[in-house]
Amino acid sequence: MTACNLLTPVPTAVPSPSPDQGIALAALLTHVPDEMRVNCGPVRMGESGEVVSAQCYPVGASYVSYAQFDTLEHLRAAYTGDVNFFGAGASGTNCQAGPSESIYSIDGASAGRLLCNAETTQDAQGKITIWTHEGLLILSTIMFYGSFSGMYDIWLAAGPNS
Repeated sequence: MTACNLLTPVPTAVPSPSPDQGIALAALLTHVPDEMRVNCGPVRMGESGEVVSAQCYPVGASYVSYAQFDTLEHLRAAYTGDVNFFGAGASGTNCQAGPSESIYSIDGASAGRLLCNAETTQDAQGKITIWTHEGLLILSTIMFYGSFSGMYDIWLAAGPNS
């Protein structure tokens, strides 16, 4: 999800998944759109309640990660932890325009939370988007180097889909 930085939590690579983990990883990746499902592999995010996580390297983004959780409570706790770490200054409500944190909808129904912010611990141009899909219990992250509108376009394509 990049070069090691002591201030930024970076998922660690994990050994090849066991058969059960392989099934869970394959199930998680069915929710990832084809154009995002590039060079994906398992990672360990280290969050409480994490069932399986994958990190992918699609064209246009440094990485996109997807972590599935066992309960809505664990998903929300992981998102809150990310907001506490990455959310300073994200006071807007439009990720396409700049730093923001809000609820987003799919087909008019609330789907989850969305945080977009500058992530300057590695690069002044770095941006991060973190969002939940509460129905699927998935927390996703995009690391992107460029504009907020460019990152927003990647987010629109990143899913997860149901």
